[in-house]
Amino acid sequence: MLLKGLSFALALLFAAALITSSCGGGDGDEPAPEGRIAFGAGQEGGYGLYVIQPDGTGLQRLARESGQISFSVWSPDAGRIAYVVGEPGGPGTLRLYDFAAGAATTVAESVVIGTPGPAVAWLENGAGLAFVDASSGGIRVFRFDTGAIDSTIIGANVRALDWSSGGSVAYIAEAPSQEPALLIADEDGSRELLRREGLQGVRWSPDGAEMAFWAFAADTVPPEGRLLVLEEDGEDLEQIAEGEAPAWAPDGARIAYSGPAESGAALDIYVIDPSGGESRNATLSVTDDRWPSWSPGGDRIVYLGIADAQTAFVCVVRLEPEAHDCFDLPGLLPSAPAWSSR
Repeated sequence: MLLKGLSFALALLFAAALITSSCGGGDGDEPAPEGRIAFGAGQEGGYGLYVIQPDGTGLQRLARESGQISFSVWSPDAGRIAYVVGEPGGPGTLRLYDFAAGAATTVAESVVIGTPGPAVAWLENGAGLAFVDASSGGIRVFRFDTGAIDSTIIGANVRALDWSSGGSVAYIAEAPSQEPALLIADEDGSRELLRREGLQGVRWSPDGAEMAFWAFAADTVPPEGRLLVLEEDGEDLEQIAEGEAPAWAPDGARIAYSGPAESGAALDIYVIDPSGGESRNATLSVTDDRWPSWSPGGDRIVYLGIADAQTAFVCVVRLEPEAHDCFDLPGLLPSAPAWSSR
């Protein structure tokens, strides 16, 4: 998931920037840390699931794993973390870390490894997990009340999904010789909302009224992302920015995303209103900034800052007043971070 192409000089520039930042600490006026940040990371000799406090302290490995963890997905009550273990290009294993039990268990084998975003989503109220089954290419659901996977398979050739607070699943599916489609499945069945070239990574708004996703434009080199917002009924499609990997703020009033940096070569993290308008560059950093995730209070964003193929940082930006911390993680190469909901 880490991208190549940024120079070693860029990594040195970023290291120098770290010296002047307030890594791992505050100035006394900082609000109390809220929630925890989870991420997968590789290190010499293996991989692991980690958590860290929002101020950069308390780094803890929760589970040792045999393969790469691309994304971590917190349960709504922040008591569990779902994640898929495996190498890109192959099926993975859906694992679940339970803080009460202090251990990780396997939920399902042969699960699709998401590339444009997690291929795993929590059901409303944390009642279960939806995931893309590598064998069928469709969505399967594991429910905690039964401890079993439903026999129902939703869709086919699915590559991204998200579950709404109202119980609907939105997903992107491919079909031979056709553009990818965005669909919704609920108690009334499945319906197709649109087809568009390069569709990627759908994310529901907190109230389940809208979806944000992006599409790569094939007529640009490299392909550029177009950030889109669509109402639940399929009406009022809006392109609101150039970018990818949208993340809704907890109150649904803003979207954070990765967009082209002013320097041109990499991506920065931006914040924009879901209806569009002027966006705000929240990072202005020298790294390639990806996969934003909001704090529970909506005042900070954690993201992955990539310096090169062997160097990446978990970084936190506070919006008001502005502050920017990147954490020293000796020996670790982190993947996309995720902030717990509480």
